[in-house]
Order: sequence, then C-alpha cells, then structure tokens
Amino acid sequence: FELSSNAYLNAQGLSDRLVAGSQTSEPLPLTHGLTGQFGAIHVLKGSKLKRDRVDLYSDRIRSFPLFYAQRDDTLWVSDDLVWISEQVGAEVLESSALSMWRTTQLVSGNDTILSAIKQLRASEVISWDGVTITQRSGDLFIHHEDQEVSAQEVKRRLKEATRIYTERLIRFADGAPLVIPLSGGFDSRLVLTALVDAGYPNLLAFTYGTKLTAEVRISQKIADQ
Repeated sequence: FELSSNAYLNAQGLSDRLVAGSQTSEPLPLTHGLTGQFGAIHVLKGSKLKRDRVDLYSDRIRSFPLFYAQRDDTLWVSDDLVWISEQVGAEVLESSALSMWRTTQLVSGNDTILSAIKQLRASEVISWDGVTITQRSGDLFIHHEDQEVSAQEVKRRLKEATRIYTERLIRFADGAPLVIPLSGGFDSRLVLTALVDAGYPNLLAFTYGTKLTAEVRISQKIADQ
C-alpha cells in the first residue's frame, strides 16, 4: 500500500493504522488516499456501555469483493456470496439488480441478485454498530468537462499520470513477470508501452481470438514493435 504522500505502507502497517485510529467515530480517513490492493475487516471491541463496531474497507477498485448481510443482531461478512446466502436464507428475487445482471452480467451499486445481501463498493467503508449499518464513500472520480484545458495540457497530465502509475506498478512487481493482456485498444497498448519505455525487463503480452480479427493483428503489431 502507499499513502497519498507516496510513503510505503505494508500489510502490517495497514493493520497498525486501523488499530491506531479505531477509537475515532469516522473510520474513513484511515484508508482514504491509500493505493494498492486490499480488503479489510476491522472489529473494535466495545464495553459495557458501548457495542462492538465492525468496519469493512475496500480499495479503489474493489480487488477483493466483500459481501454482507444483517440478520437480527448478527452481521454476516464473507467474500463468498453463496456461503452468506446459506447462512441467512437469501433468495433470488425479481429486482432491478437482477434485471441489470440479466442484461450486463454484473450488478453495480450495493445490491446483489440475492435478497438482503449487499456488496461493498470500490473505495467504500461500511460501519456496523450492532444495530445500524452506515455507508461512507472514499475516493470518488467524477468527470467534469473542462473546455479551458488545452490539448497540450491534457497530454501533459496524461503523461504525468502514466509516469506515476508505471513507477508504482514497477515497485509493486519488484522484478516479477508482468503479463499484459493486449486487446488492440488504447489502454492496454499504453500500459505496455509505458513499461517498455521504463525499461522493465520481464514482460509478457498475450491476446485472444482468431488470427483474422483486427484486434489480434493490432496486438501483434504492437508487440512486435
């Protein structure tokens, strides 16, 4: 993990940060600004006058899905949707979530196709005090059109963002092989090109489909270059 200040924070450091800030009433700042891949469940033991509190944390891209359901005075949490459904007796019901799944094969937001079971969204914190579930959003990206930004400035920002994520990826990989799926689109070729330009020595690219498709031909051309 890395803080917004680019200071490195390993798994133990994340745990220590959660414990150190566990007495606060707002758990969000504990992971706000963190990059990296993590999903965390933190239990703050209460007292005779105060209930236990459970906080669930998700990283910016929800690398590790967490599902939860409340039944009476129990909060069920797992990365296994089927297991939770067996514990709480959840069923698939007609809903907007089910309609979305039928159309896109995914469900956005907090809902799932199973009744009473919710999912933790990207960069979200869920707190449960034994009675009430509170949702808080962390890092959000909201696109705003800005007509005053020149093409040159857009290119500069893209180049800087590419440099930052490439350096972060290289630190994370630490010399291990990086496998890049090439689709022929701009995103994957940018990732591969940035790593090549940075001199990363251990790269493998692959694509999919038949040799006659345009994406395969483009991917082959990019890899050869």
